[in-house]
Amino acid sequence: MKITRVEVRPMAVYWADIFGGEDKVPESFWRPSANFMGVRRREGQFSTFVIVETDEGVSGIGEGWGLPDPLVSATIAERLLAPVLIGQDPFAIDCLWDTMYESIYTGLPRPYVLEAMSAIDIALWDLKGKALGLPIVRLLGGPHRSRIETYASPVPFLPPAPAAAKAQEFIAKGFRSIKLKIGRSPAADLAMVAAVREAVGPDILIVTDANCGMTVPQAIQMGKALAEYGVEWLEEPLAVTDRAGLAEVRHAVDIAVVTGENEHHTDGILALLQARATDAVQINVTRTGGITGARRIAQLAHSYGVPLAPHGVGSAIGVAATLHLMGAIPNAWIYEYNQLLNPLRDDLLAQPLPFADGYLEIPTGPGLGITLQDGVFERYKLRR
Repeated sequence: MKITRVEVRPMAVYWADIFGGEDKVPESFWRPSANFMGVRRREGQFSTFVIVETDEGVSGIGEGWGLPDPLVSATIAERLLAPVLIGQDPFAIDCLWDTMYESIYTGLPRPYVLEAMSAIDIALWDLKGKALGLPIVRLLGGPHRSRIETYASPVPFLPPAPAAAKAQEFIAKGFRSIKLKIGRSPAADLAMVAAVREAVGPDILIVTDANCGMTVPQAIQMGKALAEYGVEWLEEPLAVTDRAGLAEVRHAVDIAVVTGENEHHTDGILALLQARATDAVQINVTRTGGITGARRIAQLAHSYGVPLAPHGVGSAIGVAATLHLMGAIPNAWIYEYNQLLNPLRDDLLAQPLPFADGYLEIPTGPGLGITLQDGVFERYKLRR
């Protein structure tokens, strides 16, 4: 079996289309709460899909990170990566990963290379599973588990009462764990946390996300205050590159400090682990070079006794890929099942991923074990 074609499809869902005009889009959609997104208006949900085809008629589909513009990863995948794959054995996934990385990394920003590689790598795993009639979780040596614990995200920057209502909405959907965005001010953040805790009771797991917006003293102060409300973790209080600062915060507070969604390669994760700067690694499978890159990171984290708690923004393809990875590694903890409006996640599949009691089931069909709805490529294609 040989690879004959690599088809790249940048995908988009525009807020203006969903809400019926730009003037009807809520400001919170244009300006996400994440501090590092504040300088650019976000136009919608974006992703890069890749289809890898073979001479035996077997194909696979994958996803690469598409924010803020899917043409970045799509162009790298189409113009630079696809040519080195034609004629190659699609089963040699680990070798192809190194071939892709080594062929173009020099001179290009690493995150964009890995995002493009992610789409192709996931497609290769999907293809291999379909060819062999096995789900990816079994190809990876699993399963360690058949379902994955999740938490809903996010409860955005809201006053206490609306924040409590949003949290209760997630609980009504079946979630037992929720994430709150913090970073406005200590008073506003703690008022929101207190209201949510009172609304959901003591048995619901609450985590918080600061999106790299704090200083070391602010993070320590907030971490200590959050502990009083039984909060499980403080996520990304500082930039991922401030490993010494993260380690200082982690050792000063009584809740977990976690990070990793903005780190994409094993050497960056290794530096975090060596600095004892995180209690969990939060990579996104569509940004780390796909399942292969994420598995390498998971194995590295496991050697330090650190669990994986993956970031969950993306389409249903990335969700499915992450479930297979988490089912196949010993150090999986919990998965962010993002609940922001996203038709690329919620309307993409012919059959939705089974969810109940706070858990997503790992698909059992060949490859990713998912089937896309008819017409999705035309409906959600990027308008260039």
